[in-house]
Amino acid sequence: MLRDRAVVGGLVVGILAGGVGAAGCGGSGYQFVENDDLGVYAKLPDDWAVYDEEDLVTVEVEGDVSPEEVERLTAGMWYRGFDSDDEPSVRFDPAGSAPSGFVRVRELTPTLREQANLTLLRMLPTNGQIQISVTEATPGVQVVQDEPVEFDGGYHGVHTVVALDQGTEIAMLDQTVLLDSTSSTAYMFVVGCDRQCYLDTHGDEIEDLVASWTIQEDGR
Repeated sequence: MLRDRAVVGGLVVGILAGGVGAAGCGGSGYQFVENDDLGVYAKLPDDWAVYDEEDLVTVEVEGDVSPEEVERLTAGMWYRGFDSDDEPSVRFDPAGSAPSGFVRVRELTPTLREQANLTLLRMLPTNGQIQISVTEATPGVQVVQDEPVEFDGGYHGVHTVVALDQGTEIAMLDQTVLLDSTSSTAYMFVVGCDRQCYLDTHGDEIEDLVASWTIQEDGR
């Protein structure tokens, strides 16, 4: 459960690329994007499309990949994407008219562990690739919400909502990124869509989805 949430000023969330795992059925109109070994869970409406590593990696490398290549690219990671559009796409579109997003867990290398801090967590992902950190001074970026979060078990990080000027559209990006107590693993949950979708059309669904994001301490 989320707890001790306090609003702070600032930067924008993001990190990670890749994954390994499973999605399960929840019943009562819902399904779960989950990994029991990692203790990671997020509840989605059951009519949303869910994509696995092979789907997502193929999009990121823009071509067919072998099972061996998928395994290499996703070593030490767990990865699921989702899209609620009537014509869903595996490619994450933060400016779409329907919510889409992804969940990733990544084991950090010793070098990344040394760099792991809130500044590293506050970055913007685009189509699953790691991007540079940005601040409120970055052109086209408005930080709507930026707050520290803690989950039971020592998981700690940031939850950020950002409005991104995409030219003809305003994309709303809602991200929660955490480290475990030893800063050896990073957890990332992202959902986004255009401003009308985020604030009006699908606002309640997105709020429920973000609230469902859970890491259980005894997951592994």
